[in-house]
Order: sequence, then C-alpha cells, then structure tokens
Amino acid sequence: MKIAIMTVPFNNNYGGFLQAYALKTVLNNMGHSTIFIMRRRNRPDRYINLKSWILRREKHLYYLDDIHLYRISKYTRRFQKKYLYPYTRDYYNSIELQECRNLDVDCFIAGSDQCWRYKFASSNIDDFFFNFLNGSGKRRISYAASFGTSDLEFDELMLKKCKSLLVDFNAISVREFSGADLLVKYFGIKQENVQVTLDPTLLLPVEAYKELFNGVKTEKLDYIFSYILDDDVEKKNLLDSISQKLNLPVVSQKAQVGNIRDLKMIEPVELWLSRIYNSSFVVTDSFHGCVFSILFNKPFIVYGNQDRGVARFDSLLNLFDLKSRYLDVNNIIDISNLCEINWNKTNQVLVDLRENSLSFLKEAIYK
Repeated sequence: MKIAIMTVPFNNNYGGFLQAYALKTVLNNMGHSTIFIMRRRNRPDRYINLKSWILRREKHLYYLDDIHLYRISKYTRRFQKKYLYPYTRDYYNSIELQECRNLDVDCFIAGSDQCWRYKFASSNIDDFFFNFLNGSGKRRISYAASFGTSDLEFDELMLKKCKSLLVDFNAISVREFSGADLLVKYFGIKQENVQVTLDPTLLLPVEAYKELFNGVKTEKLDYIFSYILDDDVEKKNLLDSISQKLNLPVVSQKAQVGNIRDLKMIEPVELWLSRIYNSSFVVTDSFHGCVFSILFNKPFIVYGNQDRGVARFDSLLNLFDLKSRYLDVNNIIDISNLCEINWNKTNQVLVDLRENSLSFLKEAIYK
C-alpha cells in the first residue's frame, strides 16, 4: 500500500527526525511505500510594505537568519535526505496543501509527535486532521498523535471543525492517555474507538539505531550525557551534583532552540544517538531524550517541561513504571540511588507494548 505521513515540521529536532524515521521504517518493513507531506509553518509576510529603513533592516536580518540556518543545518539536512526521502515539496499554507489530494497514495497517517498540539499550530491545526481530504474518500488514520497536554487548548470553532473531521478517520490512536481522555470528553470519540500506542521510535529494536550511528566517533571515557532544551541554573546545579556523585564528566549537545545565531552548527542526529547509547547516565528535559534513555537502558533523570508539554512525560513514565525518574518543582530526586532501574522489567513491558502497537498499526491500515 502507498501511504502518506503527515507529522510535525522537523525543524532540526532530533526526536522529530527519529520518530519520522521510525514510522517510515516500520511501514516499509511491512511492505508499504511511504511519502512525507512537508507541511511547514506558515511563511511570515517578511517582504510586505518595506518602506522604512527599519523594515528593510528587518528583511535583511531575516535573510541572514535563513542563510545561517541553512549553513548550520548541514548534517540534519543530510539525515533528512538520506533517511526520510521521498517527501513532497514544502507547503506553507492550507491552500497549497490541497495539492495532496492528488497524491498517488491509498492511506494518510497523521502522527506522531505533537501534531495535534493546538498551541503550536493554532489556526492551521485542522490540516493535521486532514481537512484537505474532505470528500475525497481517502483512507485516514492517526498513529500515536499527541496533543502534548492534558488540557484542551482548542477554541470552540476549531474544536467543532476537528471533531467533524475525525468522523472520517478509519482508526485513531494517540500517544498519551491524556490524549485519549481529550478525544472522549471533547471530540465525541467513543473510548473503545481510540487506542494509546507507543511513540514510533519505540517500535524499532536497538539494533536499528545502532546501524545509524555505526562508525560515529564519540567520547571514549565514561560520561554523563546532558541534552537540555531549556537551560537554567537549577538544571546546571543538578548536573553538577550528579557529576560529583557519579564522579563522571558531563558531555552536552545543544538543540536548535532560542536564538539560532548563537549556534555554530547543529550536530548530527547520529552523534546524538551515539552519545546517549555510549553514556553512563542521561539528564534531559526532552521527551525523546527520555525515550532513547529507556530504549538504550540508560539510567536517567528527566525534567518536566511545562511549555513543551508535561502530559507526554507522565504517560511515558507511567507506562514503564519509571515515574521516580521525573523531576519537577514538586518532586525531589534522591540522587543516592540514581542508577537503580530494573531493566529486565522495563524491557518486558516494552516487548508487550510494542506488540500491541504494531498490531494496531497493521489492522488500522486495512480495516
């Protein structure tokens, strides 16, 4: 079967790249062909009414940012081309997206990651509910789609619109239990018609990722790996405490957040994976930093990230009975037993959840 996948814009996000790679790989292994729909965020009107020096300067700065972003994205652009091709051209608004009605595909999948996060897409969120397929009769499903939060962010008008679009879905799964609750409470979906499934990255075995970073050189000594999206003093102090406790140095890798002019280069996805795999301990506030710590059996601590969506961490850690690894303002980590995790139990849970998630995906495509 030919399948089109619509997920969040990649934007040099390691987790975004890898969840897309994982879903594509799983579908390809099932015998399907895939194509990604490249729905970018709406293009800002940068070049309108440039009559003043200030606006001309603003245009110049945007232009410099575009050039800088292209330059520092060399490695992630290479990953996208090598592992995520084929994909459509970039679409910057809902009207352009109408072209996808003519794609030679049998099924459309929405997911994974926070593709249903209203805060991120707002007036265009209905694109990720396949508004452009209305009346087409095309098969559509969601796989591990995420609202990112346990609260309803949709305004009344968009809620009504997306609710009507979900009626045409052939199968629905979300990544978090809170997402299932939102669908039942606000979108009119019956409980038995929505399933909670694993993030696509957890569908692949460790060996699949080792193939990606095979040959990548990383630090030779034991180390703590730090992948922090939002730095602050509290996180730095915790890192220092853990470093002293374990008597290990800290190796960090930066994400594309904040002012991109501060970044000299976005380091490769493969290096990020390798650093997690070869580390002795992980400290992160990233959802996928947490995912790969679990997958690679690395003891970790994860910071709750309110702005980026705490419900994601709650659901993931509860699935694996690892809530003690979660740190927020109301929860203090006991660093005396940092490395004590029953990985045999965790890995068995993963086997069972993976089997259920793959069964959903197989059945959803055909039923």
